Amino acid sequence: MLAAVLVIGGVSAAAAQNTRVQGAQSQTVDIGAVARRYPSGSIKTAEQAERALDEAALERDAVQARHAQEEQRCNPKFFSSSCIEDANEARREALRSLRAVEVDANKVIRQAKVTSREEALAAKREKEGASREERDAAAREAASGAPIHGASQTDGAAPEPTSKPLPSAKPRAVDRVAEHEEKMRLLREKEAAEADKRAKNIASYERKVQESEARQREVARRKEEKARKLEEKKQRAAESAAK
Repeated sequence: MLAAVLVIGGVSAAAAQNTRVQGAQSQTVDIGAVARRYPSGSIKTAEQAERALDEAALERDAVQARHAQEEQRCNPKFFSSSCIEDANEARREALRSLRAVEVDANKVIRQAKVTSREEALAAKREKEGASREERDAAAREAASGAPIHGASQTDGAAPEPTSKPLPSAKPRAVDRVAEHEEKMRLLREKEAAEADKRAKNIASYERKVQESEARQREVARRKEEKARKLEEKKQRAAESAAK
C-alpha cells in the first residue's frame, strides 16, 4: 500500500513539474536578478514595493520551473540522490533571497498605508478645527452684539447680556485624540493579524515543500535499492553460471 501511494505521489509530482516547466519555457527570467535589483533597504516607495513583489512572483515561478527541469535531468541517473539534493539546495537558496525582498516590500507597503491614513485623519481634524473656529467666532459676535454678515443693530439698542457660556473646544479635542488612538490601535491589531497570517502561510508552504522533498528522496532511495538488488541478482546468476 505504501509503495502504491509513493508511486501515485511521484506521478502527480511529475505532472505538476511538467506544467511548471511548460510555463517557464514561455519566458526567460534571470534567477537572482530580483535580489540584486532590490538589496536590503533599497525599496523606498509603495510603487517600488509593488513592482518588486510582481517581479519576485515571476522569478519564484521560474525557480520552481528550473527545479522541475533539474529533477527530470537527475532521474535517469543511477545515483540521483546527490543530484536531486543539489537541485533542492539551489531552489532553497533562490527562494530565501526572494523572501527577503518580499518582506522588505510588504513592510514598505504597510508603512505607506499607515502614513496615508494618518494624513487623511490630520486633514479631517484640520477641517473640523476650521469649522469649529468659525462657529466660535460667530457665537462671540452674537454674544457681543456685533453685526454678523452685514447685519446692523438698531441705533441706541444695547446688546442683551447673556449668561450662556461659550462652547469649549477642549472636550472635542480630547474626543478626537481618543478617536485617533482607537483607530491606530485597531490598525495595529489588524496589521499584527495579517503578519501572523502571512507567517502561517509561509510555514505551511515550507512544510509542504519539505514533505514533497521527503517523498522524492524516498522514491529515489527505493529506486536505488531496487537497482542494487537487481545488480546483485545478476552477479549471483553470473557466478552460478561460471561454476
